[in-house]
Amino acid sequence: DGIYISEKVGAAKPSAKLFEHAFRDLGITNKSRVLMVGDDLLADIKGGMNAGVDTCWFNPGNVENKTGITPKFTVGSYEELYRIVMEPEELENLGVRNRRHSNEALL
Repeated sequence: DGIYISEKVGAAKPSAKLFEHAFRDLGITNKSRVLMVGDDLLADIKGGMNAGVDTCWFNPGNVENKTGITPKFTVGSYEELYRIVMEPEELENLGVRNRRHSNEALL
């Protein structure tokens, strides 16, 4: 629903300012329904933590986390992410949709 570029907002991740700008713009008031998914522990995961939302590190290469930044979830594939964000009945209908996605699309 929106694209938020740190240079235009005036704050780069991991600053919470970028996230707060997006939340205001999107009308998000309940952060308990927000999950920051990213592949960069410092910018994405620490940024999400600074903004007070749950975080999920997308780590398809199973890289060791040596940063001390602890995401709530860590996944290595879209299928694992789906299990976190989708309702059970939605998961039952994934079938073909799962096969259309590849991890390379996120890298």
